[in-house]
Amino acid sequence: MLVSDPHLLLLDEPTNYLDIISFAGLRSFAQLEEGTHHYHHDRDFMDGVTTHTMAIHRCKMRKEAGPTDKVYQQLLLEEEIHEKTRVNDDKKRKEIEDFINRFRAKATRPGLYSRG
Repeated sequence: MLVSDPHLLLLDEPTNYLDIISFAGLRSFAQLEEGTHHYHHDRDFMDGVTTHTMAIHRCKMRKEAGPTDKVYQQLLLEEEIHEKTRVNDDKKRKEIEDFINRFRAKATRPGLYSRG
């Protein structure tokens, strides 16, 4: 498959079960071959052979030029923003619920609007 000059090559964990010579050969091939996409957990291998990193996070695809660390740093930053937004939204929701509950209790008491 590698010598057939494919237009696109998707590799899922390509280094599993390779000996050191095959690993080195695959690494050399992957560095030269354009249009090769790797799905791998070995970030050192990925950083050595890729020019861009793509990640799926929160149902969105992200593509960044450079090493995998750049994508992970961006995702970490987005997670921090997401968490701060979630906490702020929860706080606002609680304040509105408290406001509603406070005035709902007053509306049930006899007063201005009752015919008594």
